[in-house]
Amino acid sequence: MNSYSVAPDTCLEEQRKENQNKLPTGNISHQVVEIARKERIAAEKAKKNGPHQPNLPFDIEESGECKSIPLEEQPFAENHNWAKSRYAGVFIYIIHLFSRQNILTLLGGYFGNQYKIFMVFILMVARNVRSLEQLKHVRKREAGLILGLARIPSKPKVWEWFYRAAHLKVGQKILDVFFRYQIRAGLVGWLLFSIY
Repeated sequence: MNSYSVAPDTCLEEQRKENQNKLPTGNISHQVVEIARKERIAAEKAKKNGPHQPNLPFDIEESGECKSIPLEEQPFAENHNWAKSRYAGVFIYIIHLFSRQNILTLLGGYFGNQYKIFMVFILMVARNVRSLEQLKHVRKREAGLILGLARIPSKPKVWEWFYRAAHLKVGQKILDVFFRYQIRAGLVGWLLFSIY
């Protein structure tokens, strides 16, 4: 380790004198501890600086009061290694709703941090989970990573999310803004809404 190899036709003593500055000095275990400490500090600094992904915007043009979501609470803020998941099919719904329907911006603007209950609803629709009580059969960490949350909490916490979102009483506003967005984006025909 960091040493030299002696040539076959030379004297070992002479080689040591010539290559004395190439020999390792000090205790190797202390050097290994120092290297590990530097790597740990670099990893913590990289983690503190955040992931190399753009932050998602959470504002709506029509809404007068916009709620903000802290960076650590935003969906998909947690970095994790790639892993297989039985809930991977849910991601197809999420991609469509986020990119084409602009649902993340809509929910984040009106509900702020309470948007998480709708992520659970997306899981429930995609996996045919018919009630919040049946969430006990869902693997919380695995499904949470697909939804962009760290994990899905226990049943009482999910019910708390539901009641907090319901008490805001902005359901009709969200429907109006959502259909207005769909018409403006050309996702539905405006004649369908003008008939009614």
